[in-house]
Amino acid sequence: MDPFLHLVERKLDEAERASVFRGLAGAGKPLVLKDLDGVPPELRAGYLML
Repeated sequence: MDPFLHLVERKLDEAERASVFRGLAGAGKPLVLKDLDGVPPELRAGYLML
């Protein structure tokens, strides 16, 4: 695994344990993507599923 990726994962885990992500606007709601022109075609399905 890439060391940078490991660092990011660790920081995200720490932030989640510290409840940093609680109470964010739009939490638990689907993303509203208005325009997918800037997203490569092979990634659009994944963006829509998010």
